[in-house]
Amino acid sequence: MDDELLELQKQFEFAQQAKSSIRLSKRSVVELVQKLHELHVIDFDLLHTISSKEYSLAPEIPEDLYHLIKKAVSIRKHLERNRKDKDSKFKLILVESGIQRLARYYKKTKKLPPVWKY
Repeated sequence: MDDELLELQKQFEFAQQAKSSIRLSKRSVVELVQKLHELHVIDFDLLHTISSKEYSLAPEIPEDLYHLIKKAVSIRKHLERNRKDKDSKFKLILVESGIQRLARYYKKTKKLPPVWKY
């Protein structure tokens, strides 16, 4: 792993010092950053380029889990404004337990990384 990281670092330094005709393309840089993210050298999940394009480095989550998380976020926003809403508090508990159950299933079937947390 260290050898691979050193090789990537050498390639990156060479590309920075090279003339503009030899520089890395945007795609190569994105692949390089993704590889560094996989090696846990960098820890951010979103990459922004100069041309305002975004590249997500986070693992894709299944659609049903995504929508449950989205629902939980909206319930939390509602509860910030309406603290005494007991029905929403109960619904949030149900939605979050559903998220935990789905996450456990997707971790077992390897659709989510084992260290994924809600």
